[in-house]
Amino acid sequence: MLERSFLNFVGADGVVMLILGIITLVLPKITSLAIAVVLAVILAAYGAYRIVNSIVERKHIRHVFLNIAIGLLLLLSGIFLFFYPVFNLLIITSAIGVYFILESLASVAFAFETRGLVNMWWVNIISGILQFLLGFIIIIGLPQTALWTVGILLGINLLVSGMSMLTVFMATKLARI
Repeated sequence: MLERSFLNFVGADGVVMLILGIITLVLPKITSLAIAVVLAVILAAYGAYRIVNSIVERKHIRHVFLNIAIGLLLLLSGIFLFFYPVFNLLIITSAIGVYFILESLASVAFAFETRGLVNMWWVNIISGILQFLLGFIIIIGLPQTALWTVGILLGINLLVSGMSMLTVFMATKLARI
């Protein structure tokens, strides 16, 4: 019985993820801005917590003023990014672009390392080229790409995850028939 309820949860979770993925892909700018605002709020909240915690625990913490200064920096950064979410998206999108470029280098290096071990080693070179192009497009397209990159990537992730969960659900249901 527990297994059946778990599988139903997996199926329902897959459907919800697919729906959220579609919504996210249809509204990538809104999704990206929402993520930027949420991250700014989290940053500000952590900064406020760090300040309060440093004051409360001042007898047990060395360098109290340094901890308060770090908390103040986090709080002010979060407040700034809350009121300027597009700037937040520029930072996030730049990091994503750089990540794809660095990942492309790792893929190509891995391809050459495994050249004598695997038959299809060249597939990693193709993957690396595509990763590089994606990172290049994201970085060259700034600031415009900042408005949709995070939303599109999240939407694709939700769609793929939802499809994989539904595949597991359906495969398990079909195996029981």
